[in-house]
Amino acid sequence: MLNPWAVLFFLLTVAVVLSIVEPRDRRWRHLFLMLLVVVPFNMCLAFALLKMVGSAGYRYDEYFYEIDRCLGSPSWWVARLLNSLPWLKAVARFDYECSIVISIFAMTACTILRGPGRGWRFLGACVSVGGFIPPFYRFIPASGPAYAFKGFPYALPTFSHAQAIVLHAAPNCMPSAHFALALLVAVSLREWKLGRWLGALHVILTTASTLGLGEHYAIDLISAVPYTAIIVTAFGLVRRPVESGASALPVPVPVPAAAASLPSA
Repeated sequence: MLNPWAVLFFLLTVAVVLSIVEPRDRRWRHLFLMLLVVVPFNMCLAFALLKMVGSAGYRYDEYFYEIDRCLGSPSWWVARLLNSLPWLKAVARFDYECSIVISIFAMTACTILRGPGRGWRFLGACVSVGGFIPPFYRFIPASGPAYAFKGFPYALPTFSHAQAIVLHAAPNCMPSAHFALALLVAVSLREWKLGRWLGALHVILTTASTLGLGEHYAIDLISAVPYTAIIVTAFGLVRRPVESGASALPVPVPVPAAAASLPSA
């Protein structure tokens, strides 16, 4: 797995070197500052999530499963599919574990190709995706089918009525932060043909991994869509940018009637 801290150190080094070599190109200085923001934010977010994990606590996984069952129990059949295709499961797991690294590269691409303004907006959206997640996990705690149900994915759980259960696993289900970040990356890279393909592939693999590895229920991914849409809209990532080589059409200036009636010299 790619170590996110190693990637951050590498990109920081590249940004510093290019800032010295190309002092007039402000993209590298801004990228360096963005990466400096990423480091403490990830440390604070990891600390907050670890504090929430703590000891055992009540989880609402049985309620989540009831919703999942109404949708056809997709976590179970996707997990069975991945178990039957070990190579696909390995690729999906790699994508899941490299979610932060992929987001960092997407931020770098936005900064280099579209300028610091786009990079900062993307970073702000990423910070918002992660920053608003802990309250959801705190007040609607669930851990995922792989942790809540021993027979996953080959046996569907059976219980008379849903109730809160005690688990030692982390409460990190709804909305899915991994899926929200994947959607954010896909939206941000949609302007380039290669970016559209890579973004779509990332979303597909994240869907497969979050469900197939038993980390999430389908409702977690569904709830991540409006959650991400609000953040993307708030940071203006859905606006169509003006191409750098395109020339703006002149805007006609209205001439007052009195001025138009004056004779020309």
